[in-house]
Amino acid sequence: MNRIARAAALSLLAAVALSGCVRYTVDLTLETDNTASGTVVTAIQSGIGEQLGAESDQAALNDLFADSPFDVDSGTFTASDYAEDGYIGKQYAFDGLGIDQFGAFADLFSIERVGDEFIVSSESAPTPDSGVDQMPPGAEASLSITFPGEVVDHNGTLEDKTVTWNLFTQNEPISATAGATSDGGFPVWLVIAAAVILAVLIGVAIVVVVVLGKQKGAPPLTMPGDSTDSAVPAPPVQPMQNLAVPPAASAPPPPPPPPPAPPTASAPPPPSAEPEDTQK
Repeated sequence: MNRIARAAALSLLAAVALSGCVRYTVDLTLETDNTASGTVVTAIQSGIGEQLGAESDQAALNDLFADSPFDVDSGTFTASDYAEDGYIGKQYAFDGLGIDQFGAFADLFSIERVGDEFIVSSESAPTPDSGVDQMPPGAEASLSITFPGEVVDHNGTLEDKTVTWNLFTQNEPISATAGATSDGGFPVWLVIAAAVILAVLIGVAIVVVVVLGKQKGAPPLTMPGDSTDSAVPAPPVQPMQNLAVPPAASAPPPPPPPPPAPPTASAPPPPSAEPEDTQK
């Protein structure tokens, strides 16, 4: 990145020594699939073009960043006008750029995937020791990289999973090592919670099976307050040999005979004939 990284840190010192009004930022986010998305801003303070010996601000931008490696014709970067905080210039956006396609950043830093880690490094310091003392206070140049996993080593400024380097004060090679996966995998607390829930469900299932086994063939119970009256099913029919035949019911005794009728008056019996006296 000859005219952006190095020129912004070295050659541009002479051009912006009186004003220090230049802004160069690289902000990218690494993904677990070895790609990155982000933006690059190259801008100067509005109205400073004439102090830099150019006819206009746009002419100054063209002179300072004429050899920009962010070729919009390649389809990798999308350019748009930048105007913020009194700075004007260009913003280059990129998405899904493979770390093996970081040629545009080769003079500033490189990224390598080693196992489950991303390793960021540079061959030299962005700004030598002698350049740090000569840097105008208004100049801004920074590199920010957000990693998917935990940052285990770096020589920048760390905030959560983002490491930021001030390119105008970084007097040693850029270095960072961080996880290339989201915190090393599945959250432990979620695994424990899933195990507890599974154990509870298994316990409930065992209790249900035992209770249903004990109540097999028994009529269901009707809970108090149940608004629906359900008929209690008849008990299961037992085999005939196990059933005792109840004795037949005896016939009721016959009614008592009616009382005798009262006697009625009758004629006296006729006198009986006396036998003849055979002996006369």
